[in-house]
Amino acid sequence: MTVGRIYRMIAKEEDADKLREGLSAVGPFITSQEGCLGVDVFNDQESPCCFLLIEKWESIEHHQAALAAMPDGIFDEVMSCLEEPPEASYAALIS
Repeated sequence: MTVGRIYRMIAKEEDADKLREGLSAVGPFITSQEGCLGVDVFNDQESPCCFLLIEKWESIEHHQAALAAMPDGIFDEVMSCLEEPPEASYAALIS
């Protein structure tokens, strides 16, 4: 079953551009992981500090294995831009 891993992130106002760049930079690394079917980054048009990172995976297990195998610090720059910890959830693809 295809699943989505959805992250909602709020950037510090002064770091919105830096977060946009950081998310764009980690996208290719994420898509290179086994079981990843794609990554999209969205920037809220009404709230420019709000971002959604949506990853598509073959399964939750593929996502968890890829997350465990990621190098230490790969998300440090992204995390330093955030106003608060990201919200994250899994969603099942229904169509």
